[in-house]
Amino acid sequence: MMKKSRSVPARLDDRTSQSRSLFSRTTIRLIVLLILWFSSSSFQNIWGKAVLKKLPNPMTLTMAQFSVINVVLPMLMTLWNKRRRTFTRRQYVTGLIPLSMLKLLGSLSSFLTLLKVPVSYAHTVKALMPLSSVVLSRIILKEHHSWRIYACLVPIILGVILASKTELEFNLSGLLAALASTALLSSQTIFSKKFMGKIDHLNLLLVCSRIAALMFLPLWFYSEGYGLLFGTTFEDLGISSFSANEIVLMLLAASLCNCVQTIAAFTFLSLVPPVTYSVANVSKRVVVITLSIVYFGQSATTLNVLGMASAISGVGLYNYVKIWENKQKAKFRLPTNTAGTSRPTDLNIWL
Repeated sequence: MMKKSRSVPARLDDRTSQSRSLFSRTTIRLIVLLILWFSSSSFQNIWGKAVLKKLPNPMTLTMAQFSVINVVLPMLMTLWNKRRRTFTRRQYVTGLIPLSMLKLLGSLSSFLTLLKVPVSYAHTVKALMPLSSVVLSRIILKEHHSWRIYACLVPIILGVILASKTELEFNLSGLLAALASTALLSSQTIFSKKFMGKIDHLNLLLVCSRIAALMFLPLWFYSEGYGLLFGTTFEDLGISSFSANEIVLMLLAASLCNCVQTIAAFTFLSLVPPVTYSVANVSKRVVVITLSIVYFGQSATTLNVLGMASAISGVGLYNYVKIWENKQKAKFRLPTNTAGTSRPTDLNIWL
């Protein structure tokens, strides 16, 4: 009996040490993912803006982004033993092709936004995504929203209005492109939820990127590609061969960062609760805005900063309320499968 009683604490100590070791590994993994996610998202926006300042060809950045995803993602899926999914003709016609068109237009409008306005202002306007999600989900999915959700939209809208009013580099076409990009990103999330069902996002990202690249290739080659590859685009812009090589490397790096930040965001989301992800996502947007202001030496007034802060804070509050309401709804559902009931419908991270 004495030996048995002594062995019990020993086993408890072993389990405690194993749990601590596991917790430590998980914590380190989350920290690494956060660093990858924040840094790749920041560099994607900063390098993309830097390229557009020298080479004002947003179609080329869009095409490069699709090309890198189609090269890198299959290799990573093979390395991770991720099974490729096959789709039916019906899924292509009713879901994948329309979703790919939304992805294409969303990416193109995002780069048009960066071409016209600073990164910080572009991300401030994209804080309106909850507003477009509420409106589109009401129209498409017939979803009803509580007064709390509508109340959370007020600081977002007021913040964007204040930031637009005080933006020193305000551009109307840039604002319209940012609004279009935001609406398209929200449409992608709602469309995928309605038509695609439970398809893992890596397969969905890969297939949609391939379809979008095939659809976009002729238009890109005709409008910008031929001049870049066989014409005198660089010479007409006064860009030397050395600077051209530098731009190409920066373009590829920005496209690679887009792929990395998407995968890191999904992996992080799979390891943490939705509330943690929402806080991290809002923090990431703050980091991107701050780093872009510092990198480009952008001037910002006090009212401009207050507008950005109001919009970003409103997004964080919206995500919190959305998750809280989903949890409340889950309490009244049958406990069959509630793994994803607490996730808000607008955590769009794969685009």
